[in-house]
Amino acid sequence: MYRKRFIPQEVINLRDDVVLFRNDFILVTKWKTINPRVDFASGKSVYWLEKGIKVTKFFDSVGRFLFYYCDVFRPVFCENGDIIFEDLLADVIIEKDGTTKVLDLDEVAEALEKGLIDFETALLILRRLDFLLGEIYAGRFESLSAPLEEV
Repeated sequence: MYRKRFIPQEVINLRDDVVLFRNDFILVTKWKTINPRVDFASGKSVYWLEKGIKVTKFFDSVGRFLFYYCDVFRPVFCENGDIIFEDLLADVIIEKDGTTKVLDLDEVAEALEKGLIDFETALLILRRLDFLLGEIYAGRFESLSAPLEEV
């Protein structure tokens, strides 16, 4: 598994991520930060492969839940079985108290201006972000985060 980012432009091998569950619809992993951080230490992620939504529970160094972090992504399935998760820039944080923050829309604009993404990718980002926010605002976020509790 790899994560491809547009800003900064990089591809990271997620070789230390542990796959907890996988089927045709979701992939659930757990991981520790690649580089030590003070704000969080580990996480558990569910990738909704067809929806292009990743929901992550972040934990501190003693395993206490901190917040949810949601990404929109595009999966690229390689012939050798690898998956490249293209991080589509826009993110959503859901705090413990339910406060929801949309992040990095400026990065979407910058990537479009610089030609790092095309018009169709920008549309995909907006549609996936709209779906995610719709689920959150309609009170259905638990259905997206439920696999994190089940494995």
